[in-house]
This record gives sequence, structure tokens and C-alpha cells, in this order.
Amino acid sequence: MLFKNIWRAGLPFLAVSLLSATAVNATFLTADPIGTKDDPNLYMYVGIDPVNYTDPTGMEVFLSTREVTPAVYGFNRFGQLRIVVPAQYHMFMATHADYVGDPNARIFSWGPTPGARGSITSGDPKRLVQQFAGTELNANDRRVWENAEATEFGRTVRIDADDDVAAAAAANVLGHDDYDAVPGDGANSNSGAYAAARDADRASGSRPSSAATPKPRVGTPGWEEEDRVERRCAVSGSRIARSC
Repeated sequence: MLFKNIWRAGLPFLAVSLLSATAVNATFLTADPIGTKDDPNLYMYVGIDPVNYTDPTGMEVFLSTREVTPAVYGFNRFGQLRIVVPAQYHMFMATHADYVGDPNARIFSWGPTPGARGSITSGDPKRLVQQFAGTELNANDRRVWENAEATEFGRTVRIDADDDVAAAAAANVLGHDDYDAVPGDGANSNSGAYAAARDADRASGSRPSSAATPKPRVGTPGWEEEDRVERRCAVSGSRIARSC
């Protein structure tokens, strides 16, 4: 669906391709052509804010970030305050969102096995696993997503992937046997989130398979280790295999 704003002189209507909206009541007059895929309310296209947000294809998947280690500042020899150690961030994926911060989005998070002590000898190792809704980590990611932090420069990037494909890609990511906050031989939350985003990107066919999937501009160590992350099924061509 192509997005287009057309204001006609003297008429308080906004034409949005296949949608039309009244500027007086701030509501759409026609239902979203993609149905309830993004919102149960058929008249809530981009949160009824088409001036600031668009969803031209129904493909609004985001990689966003939550700060886990703040930047360390210090003075150089000229007495100027400088960043000595940059802040580090944890990535998560948001699907079925009409805009950054959409409270109706589905949040997909990865992290260490909840409650694990991290000792292989104790039989209680830390694995990289998906942290579902209801876990503390997922709740923290949702909190950041729904407040102004997610809109800060470099904190969130859009992945041109289908929502349902991205959700399937997230479910397809099994994790890794060795969770490392800063990956040595293992993988971390950024590895898991980027693995799901990359698979969704490839399976949606939105860019050449050789092209890199976008990532937030802030520091997200471990994203490069996405190839270490185990998948349940292979991503082949433009789809995620359904039988494996």
C-alpha cells in the first residue's frame, strides 16, 4: 500500500492511499486494507497519526535497544570531559507495531536462562534462551519500548520484514548452550535478537541475501555472533522451513 498525503483546499480530509480520514474527528473513515494484522481496531492505522508515521507495506518490524551499562566519562589532558568507555546496549525485537513505542507491539527478548547460576559443573549452566512475556527481562524491554528511550537517536532501527515472518523467525531461534554477556565462545542477547531479525529480513525477501540487515547505531556487542545461534529450522531462500 503506497502512502500519500493529499490535502484538498477547503476539504478537511486526508487521503492515505486506500484509506481516507477526516481531520475534524481525527478518525479514519475506511478500514486498514491489511485488516487486523497490526491492530484489532481496523481504524487505527499508524495510531491515527499518518503525518508522523507510515506503514506502506504492513511490514514494520524493529530492532530496539535498552541500556545495560552506562557510558564512563573522564577528563583528557586538556581538561575536556570525554567518553572513556561507551555505553553498552541490549537488543530486542518488536513486531506488529505501527510505530516506535506502539504499546500493541509484540516484544521478543533473549537472555540467560532465568535463575541459572551459570556453573556447568553444578549442572545449572546459563543458556541463551528466548525470554517470553511475563519474564522480568521481557518486561524491562517493553518498558523501554513504550517510553521515550526507544525514540532516541540510534536506539531503534526498522527491519523491512513481514510481522508474521518475523514472529516465526523469533520462534525459530533456539539460542545457544553457552550464554556470555560479552561473547567469547558463546552468544548473548544481541546475538539472539540479530539472528531473528536477519532471518526475518532474508525470509521476507526485502533485500538481497548478501546485503547486511540493519542494526541500531549504539553499541551492541555480540551481534556479530548471530551465526552461532542455533535455529530449529533452516532459513532457505525466501522462507523459513516449516518441517525439520
